[in-house]
Amino acid sequence: MDASSEQLNNPENPNQEKEAENAPAGSNQNTVGIAAVVLALALFGIFTFHIDLNQKSENTRAAFQRGGMDNLKFPADRRMIDAFQGLQLEAKSVAIFDLQSGEFVYEKNATAQLPLASLTKIMTAIVAKESISNPTIVTIEKDDITQDGDSGLKIGEEWNLYDLIKFMLVSSSNDGASALATAIGASADGLAKPETEGEIASSKESFIEKMNGKAVELGLDQTFFLNESGLDETEGLSGAYGSARDVAKLLAYAIIKHPDIMSVTGENELIFSTFGNENHSAKNTNPNAASLPGILGSKTGFTDLAGGNLTVALDASFGRPIIIVVLGSSEEGRFRDVETLAKAVFADFYWSEKT
Repeated sequence: MDASSEQLNNPENPNQEKEAENAPAGSNQNTVGIAAVVLALALFGIFTFHIDLNQKSENTRAAFQRGGMDNLKFPADRRMIDAFQGLQLEAKSVAIFDLQSGEFVYEKNATAQLPLASLTKIMTAIVAKESISNPTIVTIEKDDITQDGDSGLKIGEEWNLYDLIKFMLVSSSNDGASALATAIGASADGLAKPETEGEIASSKESFIEKMNGKAVELGLDQTFFLNESGLDETEGLSGAYGSARDVAKLLAYAIIKHPDIMSVTGENELIFSTFGNENHSAKNTNPNAASLPGILGSKTGFTDLAGGNLTVALDASFGRPIIIVVLGSSEEGRFRDVETLAKAVFADFYWSEKT
């Protein structure tokens, strides 16, 4: 296809001019983008969301009192510290977004366009959920289980759409992403069930068009998708690209609009049942998710091209939800990076309340 060929030759979004890695944080484009996201979040219920965080805030306070974040030390005087100074991070790109203020409180190469890997599945989940208003059955087909990785799905299994979305997010199931893309794309194409390879390919293309359309709608200027899972297309081409800033905006939208599917990503393990009573265990690909105080959502990503990616949404104590994004770290380093950043932002917010 012409569009795909163009993207193969140039992995930048053909509809957007790529920003430089070190673009100024205060540029007009970034300011407008942040303002648009903050306005959108307000329209989609940020104030209700803030109220719902009251209990989570108390839980976070209790976690502090129990020493829930190891080695989290506060000096006696805030003037003695800059919480973000001298951080040791492996990630190529970092963004921390404060939903309350609508500001990015810390950035490192945050506009750099990098491979997203399975962070892609956040958009897959959003599009799948928003495309179908009624409970829907998704059948696992042979083509779905030929994806890289084995999450235990079987040909012919029938899943509740919403359960499959949650299973995909928690376990980062490529098979699940494929099944969702095929089913939703086929519905968009007017097909009850795609039978041929051509129909399956067309269905997935229709779904990916929806993903890219949603990225444009949300103002994700550095983001575009070539597939539904984020798996590398080739040795030199990722399945999706985006910036740390864009991922922060995307996760913010997901937890505000779809907390029902994102909240489960803070659990260590969940059990799902198909309509045939086949049980499937979904183990969280973020082993630290449940131990993070005030966790609201989490998604991992890792491929050869992307390295280690991770984004988490936290109630960073005291009713102030934040998004942390790290891109281009290592498989283990992404977890250390997020822990380092979480401690820094918790310290910063703690002293903001004290002064």
